[in-house]
Amino acid sequence: KKFLNICSENLFNLKTQIWSYSMRPLAVVATPAPFSVLNSLLFGQDSCSWFVVGTDRDKRVAQPKAQELLQSLSTPSRFHFVPSRFSRLSSSLSCLPPHLSRFNAVLLDLGMSSVQIDDKDRGFSFRDTHDGPLDMRMDKSQKMTAARLVNELPQELLAELLFTYGEEYKADLISRRLVARRKEKVFETTGDLAREIGRTLGYHNRDKHPATLSFQGLRIFVNNELHELASALQTAEQILAPSGRLIVLSYHSLEDRIVKEFMKRTSKSTFETVNKKVIIPSKEEIERNPRSRSAKLRVASRTDRPTHLLPVALSCFPFGSLSAASQKLLLFRKLLLR
Repeated sequence: KKFLNICSENLFNLKTQIWSYSMRPLAVVATPAPFSVLNSLLFGQDSCSWFVVGTDRDKRVAQPKAQELLQSLSTPSRFHFVPSRFSRLSSSLSCLPPHLSRFNAVLLDLGMSSVQIDDKDRGFSFRDTHDGPLDMRMDKSQKMTAARLVNELPQELLAELLFTYGEEYKADLISRRLVARRKEKVFETTGDLAREIGRTLGYHNRDKHPATLSFQGLRIFVNNELHELASALQTAEQILAPSGRLIVLSYHSLEDRIVKEFMKRTSKSTFETVNKKVIIPSKEEIERNPRSRSAKLRVASRTDRPTHLLPVALSCFPFGSLSAASQKLLLFRKLLLR
């Protein structure tokens, strides 16, 4: 109960929604962004009691918080933290005891935590007050950074990145301006990049910074977030018990389209859609928690049919067939990761 109470504090108010969609016999409480630390929670029940497994790829933030949570619980043996990215989650879970291999619910919170955004040394924020190195890595061990992309990508590929992953319709204009500027001085900080994009597009929308979409595109590409999401959906299909719930909170249209398409394609086989319409926060909730304004919740129930032999999730990308520029971009990513 204490664990569930901790999870229910300061969150996008989905408690009532998730009570009604919860599986038996476990009632699920979500811990969505921006107040959560863990990116996914796996809920299960063995012959004796319930258990929860929390995972996150950002060990720098999640590991201390998970340890803090363990120390606060009266029954810490029921909570397990597995540091892992989504694409390695299946193999990472193999280190758990055998009785923790099947789950009654999988909650994927695809948002970032305020801890990450507000740490200027991580390079996620475009605010002047959070000026820091142009990094954006969730996993500090990887070589690719946002600075390398902005300073090394050819103009055509930089435009493709901003358009495809940031859905920035002025990507060509921005990329040309950035390439011209980096010839004089390379981009090293988030503030430098944000100000250059602001000068390029202008500050016409008071509610949205002009660099929002560009920063989104860079962050998604640096961390390979869409492929990680597809891997997470595939893993959920494998580890959920019959009647188990897949609960996904997404925060931008690229993520939501992949989740929506996955649930649609599996709706007559391994999953049944629970909420026919996407669940969004109320006006009252947005007033209390402005960062929840873009959140979308989708829920599906696992059937007893076997897992697909071919990964359905990997075919759910919203891009259609990749353009020549996109293919070059993915090749460039592989080169940077060497």
